Amino acid sequence: MVIHPDGPPWDIFGLPRIITGEKSYARMREISASPANGIALCLGSLGTDPENDIAKIAKTYGAQIHYDAGFDGYIRPDHGRMIWGETGRPGYGLYDRALGAAYIAGLWEAIEKQ
Repeated sequence: MVIHPDGPPWDIFGLPRIITGEKSYARMREISASPANGIALCLGSLGTDPENDIAKIAKTYGAQIHYDAGFDGYIRPDHGRMIWGETGRPGYGLYDRALGAAYIAGLWEAIEKQ
């Protein structure tokens, strides 16, 4: 099981946020330290708070990031902008997510060639 951080990390419509960064990840681990409980290292959600040191979070919780640190399986772009006249749910633009997949493929290829 993996918990995704709240995005954005501030209250919306009076609804509080629970998982917003390193402190809330630590609290989650205090409540239940089961190795089955993992975290999602969502750069989009975590990166909106300048207090989040994402590199530090990745190092601290690497073993709990079930599909990132040392993971050799499937990865994908998450959120995208609405571009080229597209309409739909904010954050889920099809074209921009396709571009994200192309960027990931290029980065992956560059890493493999190093």
